[in-house]
Amino acid sequence: DVVRSLTEDRDGRIWAATMGGVSCFDGGFLNFSTDDGLVNNQITDVFEDAAGDLWFGSFGGVSQYSKSFISITAEDGLAGNDLRAILCARDGRMWFGTLGGLTSFDGDGLSNYDEEDGLPHHRVFAVLQDRASRLWVGTQAGLALLDGDRFQAFTTAHGLVQDRVYCLFEDVAGALWLGTEGGVSCRDPKTGTFRNWTTADGLAGDDTNSICQDRAGRMWLGSESGLSCWDGESFHIYTVDQGGLPSNHVHSVVSDDEGGVWAATSDGVWHWQEDTVRVYTSADGLA
Repeated sequence: DVVRSLTEDRDGRIWAATMGGVSCFDGGFLNFSTDDGLVNNQITDVFEDAAGDLWFGSFGGVSQYSKSFISITAEDGLAGNDLRAILCARDGRMWFGTLGGLTSFDGDGLSNYDEEDGLPHHRVFAVLQDRASRLWVGTQAGLALLDGDRFQAFTTAHGLVQDRVYCLFEDVAGALWLGTEGGVSCRDPKTGTFRNWTTADGLAGDDTNSICQDRAGRMWLGSESGLSCWDGESFHIYTVDQGGLPSNHVHSVVSDDEGGVWAATSDGVWHWQEDTVRVYTSADGLA
């Protein structure tokens, strides 16, 4: 029942990346595995591109799904097979964050980036394009911003709460949120300065894996110790004992078009809709 990542597609379906393949929820579950063409069953990320195709990152490379599966691995030039992040940029290029470096794919060829290109570290956990079309990368040793052909690094020396950046999210105001091993940082879009939160400020846990914003503007922060909801003034905490999470290990959190919030955990998927909670596990058809 370990679910690593969630995404909502353009048709409102929820896709779940699990350690046993991919599950698509549309009232019920439809599952995909290596038997259907996935490159690997241990899925780490799911992303929908501009054409509506689905991309799945795994421990064995990346798979693209349209009407069938096409896969890219290190043998094809990918920086590494252990995928952690997928992004489709506005120019159509795909970006893949791996534990061996960052790869871009323009539809014809692959280009790889690492420390020699200015990345703080080759282990890449997150990739995001902001509203100004700037590319941000979260790595094991700091945040990076693509500036021309090279990356500019940001670390604790620049105000980050911690250097190991696991996830990135841009809110409706244009602020950049970072989940790290040691708490959460938020970059002000006007000043470029960072505001930080840790468990000392009310976070459920410092080790933050995922961030999203719901339709009401609240920020949801998934950690290894539960889920935190920031309403702009204080945190509301959801755990196994307080909020009905199936597990306190929250790997991914996304909001849907109906105002609901979905959390991927180590023991199933948690769905919250205005304080009504439902949990989905393999007993419900989850891969």
